[in-house]
Amino acid sequence: MKRIIYKPSNNEAVPNGAMFYTLPVNGPVIDAIVDDNFVTTGTVLYDSLAGVMLNEPFIHHFAGWEV
Repeated sequence: MKRIIYKPSNNEAVPNGAMFYTLPVNGPVIDAIVDDNFVTTGTVLYDSLAGVMLNEPFIHHFAGWEV
């Protein structure tokens, strides 16, 4: 299993359990845990096995949490 963050191509099926959110630089993305052999026709921004790293500024893990 691996974690992948990507922008799917038009009409591409999204894996079950995937999260959709918007990043500051890359905009709307899909974040999912998938099988090691998962392939997308979209743009891969992060792949935990392939070493593709996300080009985003670091935001503290608790940013936006209310106290």
